[in-house]
Amino acid sequence: MEKDRIVIKFGGVSLKNSQRLKNTANIIKDNLDKELVVVISAIGNSTNELIAAGKNATKGTIDYENVKKIHQNICEELNVDYSQLEELFNLIEEALISIKDEKQLSKKNHDLMMSFGERLSIIVLSEYLKVLGVNAQGLNSWDIGLISNSDYGQASILEKSTELIKYNIEKLIDNNIIAIVTGFISKEKNGNITTLGRGGSDLTASYIAQAIGAQRVILWKDVEGILTSNPKIVKNTRKINCISYKEASEMAYYGAEILHPQAIFPAMEKNIAVWIKNFLDPEAVGTKIVDTIDYLKEQSHIKTISYRTDITLIHIESNRMLGHYGFLARVFEVFDALKISVDMIATSEVSISLTLDESHDLETLEEALSHFAHVKITKNQSIVSLIGNTEESTGIFNQAFDILEENNINIKMVSYGASHVNIGFIIDSIKLEKTINALHDGLIFEEEVTVC
Repeated sequence: MEKDRIVIKFGGVSLKNSQRLKNTANIIKDNLDKELVVVISAIGNSTNELIAAGKNATKGTIDYENVKKIHQNICEELNVDYSQLEELFNLIEEALISIKDEKQLSKKNHDLMMSFGERLSIIVLSEYLKVLGVNAQGLNSWDIGLISNSDYGQASILEKSTELIKYNIEKLIDNNIIAIVTGFISKEKNGNITTLGRGGSDLTASYIAQAIGAQRVILWKDVEGILTSNPKIVKNTRKINCISYKEASEMAYYGAEILHPQAIFPAMEKNIAVWIKNFLDPEAVGTKIVDTIDYLKEQSHIKTISYRTDITLIHIESNRMLGHYGFLARVFEVFDALKISVDMIATSEVSISLTLDESHDLETLEEALSHFAHVKITKNQSIVSLIGNTEESTGIFNQAFDILEENNINIKMVSYGASHVNIGFIIDSIKLEKTINALHDGLIFEEEVTVC
């Protein structure tokens, strides 16, 4: 009988200490009847410690004892040979000496320092699995063929990785080897190490699944699944059993930290189901992300509410006559030249309102636009996204506007129509918590209304 082929991913919380590593190993052992690839993050807070060591090196101090202690203690508790890590610790010291000499932590060296956490963790987990009798092998992502561009800190995976990954993973599967692969690190064409950004290990797992034609991806987290909103600020959230690729990607892009914004797309391309499950409760159902879902209620329905803070709202109005030709084109040329990405946008014939995160150089942007437009910049804004079945949007708009009016919340901008699963509002950040709680109470059904 042909085996199921799956990719499973474990984040840092799954590898926080020796007990959690044991839980992770048990989940892997429970899936040995499948053709399995495992993607993992760094152990505990080792990545933060590595970054701190890099920053200290710029000031002349070489100290990575905290990183060594984290791994030494876990190795002792798991009966893993600590000497297997010595070569990597030598490389860490070499990297820190280089940073000390340069007296700065460049983006390139920042990615290099961050990479050591996962390079250490794949050895610890694979060696522990061997202790348990599992034929596992720790592999850096570039060992299986993952290649990125040179955008340090936010690298993208290159398409030519697909065939290389398929070839290398197939060989491992044929030899009954469980690949334990690094998650958010990669190498560019010149051999320099890059990172894929926040949550990049979700993306790596999804990309590998697409490359090898897996039946599903399981992302093991410390939560029961995708919730109707962030439980840290919203009362009475509940787990969602089913959600579509589009809904999940919109939810991730607009602030939900449970999923990498890009992670859905490789799986979506091959219609591979993605599961979010709780590693502390492996038998729980979790949340399933698929192409299409059926709504049990015919009316439009908001499934989850996401948000992003630290948003800047920019209103750009042409200083020429009504309908001036080329106005929109000139605006977008400025954004392209400054390499600024827009989150949300609303347009008319002579004006544009759009949002950016606050990391951009707003003074340079305003100066460039001022040659042909009047510019108004409003900081300390938030995007609130209502995600779900918004095909019949009128009813949702009516309900949402009534709720916002009752709570004296003013909307600065509305965006709808691009994805058909997301209605976005811009509000003052100071009213974010009040806004989300009010909308959640008024728009989210108490019971599950979808099946997949």
